[in-house]
Amino acid sequence: MDLLKRMHERHGEEWRTISVDLHSCGLSLEGWKTIEKNYPNIFLSLSDVINSRSENHVHLIKGCAEDRLLAESDYDNIQHSVSQTWKMVEKIANLRGWEVETSWEEEAPPLEKWGVVRRLERNWLQFQAGNHPEIVHKSRRLRKQHQYYPSDESEEE
Repeated sequence: MDLLKRMHERHGEEWRTISVDLHSCGLSLEGWKTIEKNYPNIFLSLSDVINSRSENHVHLIKGCAEDRLLAESDYDNIQHSVSQTWKMVEKIANLRGWEVETSWEEEAPPLEKWGVVRRLERNWLQFQAGNHPEIVHKSRRLRKQHQYYPSDESEEE
């Protein structure tokens, strides 16, 4: 996490123009949540062959923001990469309670009806595009105030 902090400090706004994949990520959920909260350009990528060795991947899948999750195979051979990636896609669908699409419509249905493939496609497209928005942290008092007065967008402390 020190490296991410240094990169952010060194490159400023330019840091958010690129996307970073934590390949076969083995971080704890708490570690991932810290990254997710502070770095909008970091994505969590999991593979069955590596991550299934530990139950930690289940917590990561369930706890990761749905728009930061990617699936991978961790194989460089196409004969294994498709089936292994699909295995992780099915695992994500099962753990998140998302359907696996059996057909594809070019016009996307409402977000609440999206299945795992459409969600992962959106994430991949966001990953490819880069240029991630800045994360603005509100104080606890402002978050609580916003809860009670949602139309009040005041940033005063």
